[in-house]
Amino acid sequence: MADRLIIAKQVEGVWKRHWNRRSFGELFRWQVPARALLWEMLGWLDERKRWVNLSDGGHIENLGAIELLRRNCKYVIIGDGEADPAHGFNGLATLIRTARLDLGVRIDVDTTKLRLDSGACAEHWLLGRINYPNQAEAGYLLYLKSSITGDEDEVIREYRHAHPAFPHESTADQMFDEAQFEAYRSLGQHIAEHAIVRSEVAE
Repeated sequence: MADRLIIAKQVEGVWKRHWNRRSFGELFRWQVPARALLWEMLGWLDERKRWVNLSDGGHIENLGAIELLRRNCKYVIIGDGEADPAHGFNGLATLIRTARLDLGVRIDVDTTKLRLDSGACAEHWLLGRINYPNQAEAGYLLYLKSSITGDEDEVIREYRHAHPAFPHESTADQMFDEAQFEAYRSLGQHIAEHAIVRSEVAE
């Protein structure tokens, strides 16, 4: 099963020759040797090999936080912008499950205020607790969710009125026009500022 997943995920990454393990002439020649794929299938691929696979990590967990947890970071900030119109929190659940099974790290969160109620939710963010094994001091997870609460400005409201799927339009759409780009940018800034102000008040 693992070897099939490795083959299937090749479309998600880019193979590159390790930058300090190639000659000047090799900078202009590109081909992936079969042995590099074999190394990955057998779990032998690491940063010391002549080839590395650059990937967004989405085949492991889509929020990009598992390596931060592996390093026992005390503060972890996640911006969840995946297409999740029902607020099912697939990305967050995958992270929690992967951290628990692979690292023995437990993440405690309460998503109640981020659940949808008549198309909106009560909050844009939550603060969770990270419990690392064999470590007395807990860590903290600030989770920012692409969401609508009703306190957004007119630029965001107008775009949502014209595009009801916002802010969970398909991530296959990579060609944003000006209005779409500004709506997402403004929402991201609004969520971050809101989380910072509210978390400071909570302290």
